[in-house]
Amino acid sequence: MKNTKKIFIFICFITLIISCEKQDNLAEVSNIAATTLLKTTSLSKFDTNDNIKLEFNTANEISVTKSQIDFKGNKADVTISKDTNEKQSGIFNSSIFGDLESVANSKKNHINFKLISTLSNGETMNQLFKIEISKHVLSIIKKQSISNLNYMNKTPDTLSFKTETNSAVISSVALNWKKNKSGTYASTTPTGKALNVKGDSIVFKNLNETTYGYGLKVKDTLYYQFIAASGTLKDTLEISIPINSQNFEKYATLNLYSDLEKNKLNLETGKTYADTDPKEKGEIKFMTPSGFEKNGVVSIDFVKVGDLSTEAKYLNTKEKFFSEKDLLAIKKIYDAGTKIAKVNSPAVDDLYVYKIDRIIEDENKNKKTVTYYGLIKIVNLKSVEANGTTTHSIGIESGEGVLK
Repeated sequence: MKNTKKIFIFICFITLIISCEKQDNLAEVSNIAATTLLKTTSLSKFDTNDNIKLEFNTANEISVTKSQIDFKGNKADVTISKDTNEKQSGIFNSSIFGDLESVANSKKNHINFKLISTLSNGETMNQLFKIEISKHVLSIIKKQSISNLNYMNKTPDTLSFKTETNSAVISSVALNWKKNKSGTYASTTPTGKALNVKGDSIVFKNLNETTYGYGLKVKDTLYYQFIAASGTLKDTLEISIPINSQNFEKYATLNLYSDLEKNKLNLETGKTYADTDPKEKGEIKFMTPSGFEKNGVVSIDFVKVGDLSTEAKYLNTKEKFFSEKDLLAIKKIYDAGTKIAKVNSPAVDDLYVYKIDRIIEDENKNKKTVTYYGLIKIVNLKSVEANGTTTHSIGIESGEGVLK
C-alpha cells in the first residue's frame, strides 16, 4: 500500500513538472511540490485597481498556507481561497504596481513581479511572473477600419472603435476632429449623441463638403482624436483618414485601325473587330481619313478636354488630369462639355472624356444598364504603306470605371 502511495505521489510530481514547463510566466521554482498559474496575464493602463487572479496546483495532501507578492521590494499578501473541490486560488490587487501608464508607454511595457508562497510541507515556492500592460484602452475595430474615404461614394464606409479594460470603468469617450495636419482640433458628434463608451460606429456615405460640417475636399485628410476617460486617467487615440476621389485602376494601350479587318475597337476588352462583324462588340470604329466615332447604336459619346487652368491644382494641366485617373473629375468635364459622337482629326496628346452605357448580365442572367466614365489620350498617329495601300492607325491610352 505504501509503495502504491509513493508511485502516486511520484506521478503527481511528474505532472507538476510538465505543468511548470507549460507555464509561460514561470521563471523560477524552488521545488516540485506545487506551482502557480497566473490567470490575469494582461492589464490596461486604466486597471490600477484590478484583482489579479492566480491558480495554485499542488501535489496530494499539500496546500498553500501563505502567498505574498514582491514588487520592487513592496509586498502585499495574496488572498487565498478554495472551491468546492478543494482547489486553491488567489487574488491580489494591481494597486501594488502603482502608475501603469508609464509602464504602458515604456519600451518593455510589462511588469515583472515575484510570488513567494509557503507550502504546508514547510517548503517555500518562489516564482517570477510577467504581466503585459496595454498602451491603449481605445482601438479601431479591424474589420471596420478605414484606410481612406472615397468622395461621393454611395456605399457606406463605417469606422468603429471599442474600449477594453479588465475592470476599470470608462466614464466617457469624447471625439475631436480637424481638417489636415495644420488644422485645430474641435469637438464633434457625428452620431448625433454622446459616443457609447464600450464602442460605437461612425458612418460616411456620399461624403462631400457638407458631411458632418467638416468641409472636406478631395486630397484633404480627416483627423480624428478619440479620448477615453476613467476618473482622472485618460487615453488618446489619433487616426488620420485621407480623402480620395473615385479613380479607375490603370490605362490600357490600344490601337484603332483603318484596316477593315480590325477597324472596330471595344474599349473595355481592348479587342478589335472587322467592319463586317454584325455584332456591335466594337464600341468605336475608325473614321476615314483619320478619327473615330461610335459604332452603330452603341450608347457612347465624347467631350474634348480643353483648358484646365481653373480646376484644382492637382488637375489643372493635361498631364495632371491624365495621371490622376479621377472619375469624378472626368464626369465633371463630361457633364459641362459639348457631347460629340465623332472625333475628327485628333492630334497627339489630345484628351477626350467619354460616357458609355453597357448592358450587364449578372450570374442570375438579370440584365441592367451600367454607366462607365472614361478617358482617352491620343498617343500616336501612324500611316503604313504596303503594296500600294496605305493603312492608318490611332494609338490611344484609355481607362474607365464606374462611379460608386
